[in-house]
This record gives sequence, structure tokens and C-alpha cells, in this order.
Amino acid sequence: MSNSKPLTHIIGTFLISGKGAFLNSPGTVDGVTVPKTYYTLDDRGKQVKVPYVSAQAWKRWLRETFKEENPVEPKAVIKVLQVDEKKHTPKKIGTDMDPIIYAEDDIFGYMKTLKGGDEEGSEGEASSEEDAEKTEQSVDSSSEIITAKPVIRTSPLQASILTSIRKIAARTEDIGWVHPGGASDEIIQSNIEYTTDSLGYTTEFYDTNLQGIFGLAYHRLGVFRNEGDRIELDVELEKKYSKEQKIRKTADAGARRIYELVENHRKDRATKILKALAVMRGGAKQTAFADPVHPQVIIMAGLSCGNLIFNNLFRDTVDGPEINIAALEEILNDFKDRITTPVYIGIRTGYLNPTNEKKLNEKVPNAQEEKKWNVDGLDVVITTPINAVEQFTQQLPA
Repeated sequence: MSNSKPLTHIIGTFLISGKGAFLNSPGTVDGVTVPKTYYTLDDRGKQVKVPYVSAQAWKRWLRETFKEENPVEPKAVIKVLQVDEKKHTPKKIGTDMDPIIYAEDDIFGYMKTLKGGDEEGSEGEASSEEDAEKTEQSVDSSSEIITAKPVIRTSPLQASILTSIRKIAARTEDIGWVHPGGASDEIIQSNIEYTTDSLGYTTEFYDTNLQGIFGLAYHRLGVFRNEGDRIELDVELEKKYSKEQKIRKTADAGARRIYELVENHRKDRATKILKALAVMRGGAKQTAFADPVHPQVIIMAGLSCGNLIFNNLFRDTVDGPEINIAALEEILNDFKDRITTPVYIGIRTGYLNPTNEKKLNEKVPNAQEEKKWNVDGLDVVITTPINAVEQFTQQLPA
């Protein structure tokens, strides 16, 4: 099936293994280091707590993996931008907010507000355009009045929290012990009585699989809107890069101030971030609860719209997680006119419920060398998670 509409968004979902895991924590409760949890209903309608990983946390893993996988890519270093003069501690942190040089700033966004004459920045994306503070006026060298406005680039990369597909409170406490062999010189010199009893510490971990949803606004990469209340590229950078001919107005901008990189490496930037997702690594307490956070299952496609269509496709069983095949086929039928690429499903062999994995493989004709089946004109390719991303990125338009 050929879709004449342009690819504007990359939409996907993935599943990671959380077997004996501790990935994201709000701190300690009654001396126990606990994971982040939220309330949901189990199969009996009883309210229970299940673990999750915040979107901010796993996007941080993704960002760091992106840096490690692309060492020659310019790094957007997070800096202290404003200091609390009384406490001498950071008040605002952020990057240089230069999406022309730094792919990170282009993909993950940033926010800088103006308040009381001080510039304030914050790392990461602005949650909405309503985050803007009051504007101020300044006069440039030609005495032209310029209205200074907040610089806000909302992240082209949307991300859900990673939620548990197991709706039971499968959490366990691990008690560790530190065995002292003596005391510090400071304690000894102070003549303080002490014992060498072991000191315990407790961590609550869990056993589940966690699903996430993501959407990348492909058409926004390398494109910046500077008009009205929306200023995505700092005015000084707009002047600088226009003069250097690194940015130009988009073909349909007319009198509007919408700019695009002259050499827009949109495909390259999207490819690198998606490949980083395929091998993503990170998480809290990795020395004690080393857990692989790269996707064991990933489903993705290119769309001509921003609907996050691949949601709630995974379910838990006693024999392992499953893909809801009927729901997936229903989604593909409903959105077939908006899906612009083949649909790629990457699965790590042996991870899914064996019956579910067998049903997926039965969709593929035996004579085919490539695992592919057709859903109402759409090609669905089954391969490994890393290969799925590799094949998908080859479909991206330049």
C-alpha cells in the first residue's frame, strides 16, 4: 500500500524487562529506599500500587545514551545559568539552547524566560507555551524597539511514563549489610564509644515489564518558529545564523519568521536518537540491581499525523508478556490512510509468551525469507528490536 501523504511523525511503543528491578526513586520512606509508584486497579477492582519510571528519567537515559553512541556529535553541556545569591546554589540550569549546533537541543527542547531583567533557563522542554513569563523591551544599536520574549522550544520528542503492565503489587524488600572493620580516625580521636555492628540498608525492588509510548515530530526537527508568542530560537541566534546563511525562511513562510536549517540533518538526527533508544541504558542503583532498559519489544511506524496510535498493546500473563494482536490489527486498519511506512515489530526471541510469539510467526507465510505479513495493504515486518530500528530509519525521507 502506498500512502501519498508525507511522513510528519514517528510513533512507537516499547516494552522493557523489569525483573528484579529498581530504576527510578523519589527517595526513602521510613528508612526504605522505594521506587516510584502509582495507584491502579487490579483484576478484582482493588486499588494497588505498581511501579513506574518518569518520562523525565528515561529521556535522561536516552539523552546520555545518545551522547555515548555519538561521541563526535557536539554535546549540549548542562550549565548553571543562575545562582541563589543567599545559598550559593544553582537556581536555574540549562544548556546553551542552540539547536543549530546541538542536536540535543533540537530534539529535547529547552526554555528560557525573562523576568525582572534576569534571564532564567531550565533544562529540558517547556511543558506548554503558558510557561512564558512577562516580556520586556530593549533597544538595539539602530534604536529599533525590540520586544524580548521567552524562548521556548517544546520537545519534538513526546514520551509517556514507563508503566507496569503487571497490575499487582509485586514489590519486595532487599536488605543489605555493611560490615565495618573498625572506626575512622575522627571517631577514635574523639574517644567516642562504638561497636562494629553491621549497618543495614533496605531497598524495595519489583518484578514486572514496563511499557512506554513515544512520538517524534519529524517535521519539526531543524525548523524553528519565531513569531507571535512563540519564540523557539533566541533572537540573537536568529540574527547570527541568518547572517551566516545557516538558516533560511521555510519555503511556505512568506512574511512569517519560520526558519529551517539550510542543511537540515533531520534524517540523521532522528536516526541517531532512534538507534540510541534501541540500545538505551541507564537507571538507578545499577550496581545493585543491574537491569537492561533497552527495548525487548518495539513497535513503530511513520505517520502523516501526530496520533500516538500504538498504546496499550501489551498485556501480562503468567507465561510472559503478550502483544494484543487483534488490537494491533484494528489500529492498523483504522489508521492505514495515515501510516506512511511499513510497520516494524522488533521482538527479542523468547521474551514474549511462547503462544503469543507463535501466533505472530504464524502470520508470516512460510515461503518468505523476510518475516512480513500484510494487514489490509500495510506491510508488517517482524525482526529483532535493533534491526527493526535499523530498517525503519532507512525509510525516513531526507
